Amino acid sequence: MRKYLLLVFFFLSSSWAANLALDINAGAALSYKKFKAPAPNFQAHLWYKFDQMVFLGASSGYKQKDSKSIVPINASLFMRLPIGGQVLPIATADVGIIFPPEFQFSWQASGGLDIKNGDKSSILILIGHQYYQKMENQLLVRLGLLLEF
Repeated sequence: MRKYLLLVFFFLSSSWAANLALDINAGAALSYKKFKAPAPNFQAHLWYKFDQMVFLGASSGYKQKDSKSIVPINASLFMRLPIGGQVLPIATADVGIIFPPEFQFSWQASGGLDIKNGDKSSILILIGHQYYQKMENQLLVRLGLLLEF
């Protein structure tokens, strides 16, 4: 146990910690067949920043699909496109698994806007598509906060 605590402390105190970003977003997931019943959708990402434009990391969260709770575990990619100054277009991609009721493959792709609040934070507006291996696909609409360290 002590080894793991030392490893976590080293990770947080090293230069890696200076290249981390955290994103928390919430929104609604809509079935393409039934736009009437939006389901709550929450997701958080932890990213390693390669530079100011490209982040790679992991994500998890909470989703509802057909009155069932779903937990995704994904590998994530975030890219700011170099068009604009205060407002930048962004593209994100997540690939991973979801569970319960059973494990299945899932991916999502989103696009939107990154509205800069300064050097270390942004407001994210995203719209995207969620693919499920064994369930109906969904349209995602999200609003989030990005914090860079």
